[in-house]
Amino acid sequence: MLFPKELLSSTEFATVQSGTGLEKIITEENTLTAAEETRSFFNSPVFILIFILFEALIFGLSWYFCGREPNVELDAIYEREVPYKYSPAVVSALMHPIGKKPKLECITAEILDLCLKGKLQIKPLKKEKFLGIFGKEDFEILILDRAMKGIPKSEQMIFDLISNAAAIKHEGFIFTKKVMDETPDKITLEELKKYLMYNRIESQFLAKIWQGTVKDQAEKQGFFSKKSAYVPFIGGTIALIIIVIFINPIIFPILIFEAALFTIIFPNALPNRTPKGALHHKKWTLLKKFLEDFSNLKNMPPDAIVLWEQYLVYSIPLGVAKTVQKAMDHAFEGMKGEYNGHIFARSYAGFSAAGVGAVAGSFSSAFSSASGTYGSGGFGGGGGGGGGGGGGGTG
Repeated sequence: MLFPKELLSSTEFATVQSGTGLEKIITEENTLTAAEETRSFFNSPVFILIFILFEALIFGLSWYFCGREPNVELDAIYEREVPYKYSPAVVSALMHPIGKKPKLECITAEILDLCLKGKLQIKPLKKEKFLGIFGKEDFEILILDRAMKGIPKSEQMIFDLISNAAAIKHEGFIFTKKVMDETPDKITLEELKKYLMYNRIESQFLAKIWQGTVKDQAEKQGFFSKKSAYVPFIGGTIALIIIVIFINPIIFPILIFEAALFTIIFPNALPNRTPKGALHHKKWTLLKKFLEDFSNLKNMPPDAIVLWEQYLVYSIPLGVAKTVQKAMDHAFEGMKGEYNGHIFARSYAGFSAAGVGAVAGSFSSAFSSASGTYGSGGFGGGGGGGGGGGGGGTG
């Protein structure tokens, strides 16, 4: 309590200070009030919003100066043919520059591409279904040509996997053992699935090595620029975080969440492609746009089988496999006679009721369930079932 000393008869039990006390009190109260207002502002939604906007500005400037790709001018609305002939897995790596690695479902695309190159062929197997309804389709993979000259290393790895699986079989029920198979040039889809399950750890390791191999192939194509917006974005974010730690630590997790959210929503904003990479990406995007429109495909004649098979292969890395499968089933419905393509063996009548496109879907499902790492392949329907227990197949 402060009051003039003249009001006291004695100052023995009071603290006496000289000077204008009232002015000091007012000054101290104003200082405390200003400090409290500053703390309130630092904790206010407006202040938090300012830092959120600063983080957005850092992301935008990082993209504008370091992340923007070279401009590509193309007059075409669609790309109606496969623009380049490199591996479909490389296409997947090109479309996902943030890691430069393909999605695992592109293993199926590479197997189909090996069929296009005359190395493998897929043969539907006729199987009796329980009550004519229950049961899964099975398919046989035929090894036609073991020469690997000119085949990308990633596809060689997949070919070797199939070749190794076809060369052995597992005998026994509880206690199984490996024995040499009498039909090393063929393997059913169910047998391949069992091989992957018996060698699950090796299959998962192979998948990782395969992804790295595809990444190397994509980088050798010269698709990716050394310039990247990651450095300025991460650096700017760290600087902003250091500031808020000293002002209002509550904002720290908000900025971390915002930074992560930006990279998830705009995954291709920070990596940077070269002029060649930007051109290739644009053309593949135009092909994807063409394949996404079912009306573009449903009236294509079945005799354009070479183009259909290419669409089937590259629809997987482009993420439109279901649309192509549906269109292919529609186009080939009711077809009779011999199938004159590269991927599948036999006549049209040999395919399941689900349709030609569903064959690839079944194949992809087998990899997914067996290895525990491979993706669904982007296909709908179909399941890799049926078949015997060894590495060979039926004749």
